[in-house]
Amino acid sequence: MRSPAIAIAWQVWSRHRLGLQASLAGLAVMILAYPLILPRLDHQVGLVAGAILPAILFSYVGNLLIFSDEVGSLTSGYPRHMFTLPIPSRMLAFWPMSLAVATMTAIWCIVSLLAFRRCGFDAPVILPAIGGGLLIAWFQVVSWLPVAGVVTPYLAVGGAWLFVGAPFLLRANDTLSDATVSALGLAAFPLLYLAGCFAVRHARRGDRWELGVDRMAGELIRLRERHLSRSRGFGSPREAQLWFDESCQSGFVLGLLTIQNLIVTLFALFSDRGNAFAPQVALAVILSAPMILSASLAGTISRWSPIWVKRRDGIAFLAVRPMPSEVLISTKYRIARRLMWKSWAIAAVFAAALILGRRDAGLDASLAAAFQRALPGWKGCVAVVLGVPLVLVVQWKLITDNLVPAFTGRRWIADGMVFVSTALILGAVAVAVWCAKRPEIIPAVLAVTAWGASVLAAIRVAVAAVALRIALGRGFLSRRGAARMTVAWALAAAATVCLAVVFLPGGMPFVPRPVLVAAPLCVLPIARFGLAPLALDWNRHR
Repeated sequence: MRSPAIAIAWQVWSRHRLGLQASLAGLAVMILAYPLILPRLDHQVGLVAGAILPAILFSYVGNLLIFSDEVGSLTSGYPRHMFTLPIPSRMLAFWPMSLAVATMTAIWCIVSLLAFRRCGFDAPVILPAIGGGLLIAWFQVVSWLPVAGVVTPYLAVGGAWLFVGAPFLLRANDTLSDATVSALGLAAFPLLYLAGCFAVRHARRGDRWELGVDRMAGELIRLRERHLSRSRGFGSPREAQLWFDESCQSGFVLGLLTIQNLIVTLFALFSDRGNAFAPQVALAVILSAPMILSASLAGTISRWSPIWVKRRDGIAFLAVRPMPSEVLISTKYRIARRLMWKSWAIAAVFAAALILGRRDAGLDASLAAAFQRALPGWKGCVAVVLGVPLVLVVQWKLITDNLVPAFTGRRWIADGMVFVSTALILGAVAVAVWCAKRPEIIPAVLAVTAWGASVLAAIRVAVAAVALRIALGRGFLSRRGAARMTVAWALAAAATVCLAVVFLPGGMPFVPRPVLVAAPLCVLPIARFGLAPLALDWNRHR
């Protein structure tokens, strides 16, 4: 290679040639197809539907251009093999950052000018391009800093708020003009480059800034051990693995939930006493936080190494341990169950503190009145008795959704599931907006949804049956464990059917009553029970 820039660009292209070619194809599809399709749709529907491909494209390309030791991981650090190259550290920081900023900026300019604006959408060009460049540059700096991995997510979120969130709010409130925000954003690029040089230089020297995190984590673990009066010995490998996973992963999620609820509660407690809206919003945020956090941070429990370790792969160590795959999987399931009830305990504590601290807002009375209006009489009792356990089951499902793709050890499978989920969510939002604009199509959409959910539930049951049969035949799963999973799913299915019979309407056009009742079964977890041991064995013996 004639220059470091070409060498670094070729390294990214050669390792991810197929993905980048698919990204270029998606960009071409947006340029050619969007002007033909989106103008025929409603304005808001077209905007949401058109955002699906750009969201996937930016997520994929952004993960590649972070330029970390492990692709897309903010905790893995700068690629260590690059430190041996005979070029100064400032070049090791300059070219990856320049490549990332230029690529993200160019992609947005192409999408906005050649796709969205040709469809009649007044898509801004300058501010989003600068914001995307600042965001990818900050993520690179965070990834390259030689700090403990547990600090990295907080730095990433704080920087995202500083470089994107705060300017957006200031611009939305007309506090700053577009020119001022753009000038501030452009002035931040040299500072980020200097921070990148600083990070690469210290990482190249082998520095590691503890920042007291490891000591703090050790003290918290010892404090917990003293509080629980637990000896150092473990009765079984399952117990040891459970203690390890709980110490390494769930504490981070619960700590983040506690900090978020604390900030929201303090905001509501110190808000204007005449404003009853702030406490209501805060209570809604606190009560919805366990479900939202379970969906957004579920990938944390799929890690095999502690959250503060730079690299996420630990399967090489676990593969040689004298422990069957069923034990490793069951510990993850138990961690998900403990994370579930602990998150609701934290939410209950903060909700009670908010209700007691803002007695003037009458949160308890309004909440009880809203519940009685929505579910009067015996229906409220049925909703509590059957609905609360099902909410916990759905939350457990959200926490464990990423386990099977992560167990395979194939990054393209795990990332592919994330992209598919993103596309489905954005597609559902587009359909919802479309239905809001055209209420006459709601019955047809509901009919298609009910039939699709019922078919999906049947497919998942069939896949689970086949996977369980294979796992039992190969000895990856005990008959007792399979029976417990089957009974648990049957009980959850019975509760779901009862709620569907009570609360769903008596009939819908083109949808028989049995199909309508069976549709909610698609939200229950079942296929992962058989697929998880097969995926983990595939990973351990590759």
